[in-house]
Amino acid sequence: MATPWITNVRNTKTLTVYNGVGGGHWANIFGIALSEFNTFAKPVGIKAVKTGDEDAANIVMRLGDGVVKYEYDKTKYERNFSGTALHGLTRALSRDGVIEKAFIFLPARPQVTVFDNKGNAHDVMASQGVMKVIAVHELIHASCLDEMSDHGGDGIFYYPMAYNQMGKVYVPEINKNQTPLPPIRPDSSITGKMAALW
Repeated sequence: MATPWITNVRNTKTLTVYNGVGGGHWANIFGIALSEFNTFAKPVGIKAVKTGDEDAANIVMRLGDGVVKYEYDKTKYERNFSGTALHGLTRALSRDGVIEKAFIFLPARPQVTVFDNKGNAHDVMASQGVMKVIAVHELIHASCLDEMSDHGGDGIFYYPMAYNQMGKVYVPEINKNQTPLPPIRPDSSITGKMAALW
């Protein structure tokens, strides 16, 4: 079930996001993901902005590989999380029916299986495009659509997506828009759900 943010955040129409992903493969994805999220969420009237204050941030974005740990309001949490998956993990922490803080974990080493000209399979790092899709998908979760049951549409918020061997992902369901992502396309079925909570 989707969950709104606390009133003082909803009033600003702004989500502050702390960049805890560091360097490596994800180094330049953070800023791109915020920009892509803001374009996608424009019909909702909200935006995500970077903050350097991890404690005050509404959303903290980090990498995960194995067990991820996070803490809020003197409570510590742990979850198992694959660092090679093609999806992230978002934990929205709610009290009294509203989100107070969200943590996004991105796979540290997202991998895809590719095939050489002899048909042999090899696991390789996912493309930057696929990584961008993962990050934006998780920002949508953190914005209010925080449950697995909130997935839907035929684009960025579909789950699970499939890899197309050309550095992109797509919605594998018949009768859905199977155009590869990126680019991230508008999806009014998802932004409509988001707008109802903002």
